[in-house]
Amino acid sequence: MSETNSSTTRIAKNTLILYGRMLLLMLISLYTSRIVLSALGVTDYGICNVVGGLISMFTMVSDTFSTTISRFITYHIGKGDLEKLRAIFATSVNIQIILSIIIVILMETIGLWFLEMKLVIPEERMFAARWVFQLSIFTFVLNLISVPYNSEIISHERMDIFAYFSLFEAFAKLAIAFLIMYTSWDKLIFYSLLSVIVALIQRIVYSLYCTKNFPECKYKVIFDKPTLLEMSKFSAWNFLSSGAVVLRVQGTNILINIFFGPIMNAAKGVANQLNAMLHGFVGNFSMALSPQITKNYAANNREYMKKIAFQGAKFSYFIFLIISIPILCDTHFVLKFWLGQVPEHSVLFAKLIVLYTLLDSLSKTTTTSIYATGHIAKFQIYVSIIELLNLPVSYILLKQGAIPEIVTIVSIILAQLCLFVKLNLAHEQLGFSIKDFIAKIYLRVILVSVIAIVIPIMVIFSLPESIYRFFVTGILSIITTSMVVYYLGCDKSERSFLLNKTKKIYQNFSKKQTI
Repeated sequence: MSETNSSTTRIAKNTLILYGRMLLLMLISLYTSRIVLSALGVTDYGICNVVGGLISMFTMVSDTFSTTISRFITYHIGKGDLEKLRAIFATSVNIQIILSIIIVILMETIGLWFLEMKLVIPEERMFAARWVFQLSIFTFVLNLISVPYNSEIISHERMDIFAYFSLFEAFAKLAIAFLIMYTSWDKLIFYSLLSVIVALIQRIVYSLYCTKNFPECKYKVIFDKPTLLEMSKFSAWNFLSSGAVVLRVQGTNILINIFFGPIMNAAKGVANQLNAMLHGFVGNFSMALSPQITKNYAANNREYMKKIAFQGAKFSYFIFLIISIPILCDTHFVLKFWLGQVPEHSVLFAKLIVLYTLLDSLSKTTTTSIYATGHIAKFQIYVSIIELLNLPVSYILLKQGAIPEIVTIVSIILAQLCLFVKLNLAHEQLGFSIKDFIAKIYLRVILVSVIAIVIPIMVIFSLPESIYRFFVTGILSIITTSMVVYYLGCDKSERSFLLNKTKKIYQNFSKKQTI
């Protein structure tokens, strides 16, 4: 088997594993969210989102170093350099420990002041909010220290193990949801405390697995100055865009809290959770592609890397389109069936956030390709400036009396500007053709989307809201979208590949049935 075929097979296998995981995770998460919202109530659910979101503003640090560590580990796996891998891992752990100390200090000073003085929280729930804040800091630190271990698993493409750990987390959260329903303690505090315990267990399990399976993960106190400087330089630039994204997401949450209060945070929180579950499908595909993009760049297989990046962008969009059309068409029913009670404004928030993620999926593989080069300074500056425009623009519009959903509409518009900035940079650094991307991917996915949504919309206007309508819409959406993707979205070689893979799967299944 050629190296190219081997890489394609590995991508396909890892994608299937991650999608199997995602389907189960989605079902568990949907049910878990319904129980948590019912147990906590709309106000406490909103407090949990906005206070947890305050801590999440520091996920820019976690995301920054997760991307940095994954890039460096994956690159040197491609190079086959074990000694460099050991230095990278040890340096990564050291950096995370130092960062944890700094973040705790910042959150216990500036963060605590912001909680007490700026957030809009009912006085009778302030005590619980303080507990949520402290426990969220502890959970965040545990997750931050786990980043090097998570990155090792993904970079080594052990997606089956990653899937098992994710399923444990999902089942643990489901157990927490049931426990808070029946506790006599303060449900919000108890929920946060159990979340800490789950994070601690995950931290221990990740560490044990990586130490046993990857030789570079046997931690030693190593101070490798060249590696530290190299990773710090990359992270410093990466910090700009990660910080801008977090400030956009959590900053708009805070704006909504200031203008509209915690109940509106609950509406946006519900929409974000629905989107997070759907976004996992795109994230899984990108996760399967990313190591191959970076490894092929490291091995100087540039043409194949470009092919993966372009096809990955298109199929990331199509995968998300297939599952998102039924949600976009019948959002109110989905939220009502899922939660029982539908917070006001959550329907439009959900539609817009899903649309944002759908369009943003086109840029994921281009971003990974630029990161693979290691030359990210210009990328981070341009993207960060565009992302940060979300806050002042949203603030001005809200001040003028705009609807809460305007923050997401602004994000959608700026995300499209970001996509073309990234494409221009990829053209400069890697020779990506902007003309080809627009003609073969961007315009094609828009055409597919417009045609694919016609029949589901006709069904929505023809039938009253019910489980029957959603079932009919969902089935027709999957069938029609898949057909439009196959005949209009794919070129001849892609159709041939999909047809051959489908035949092979059918033949293998038939053999097993015969046996």
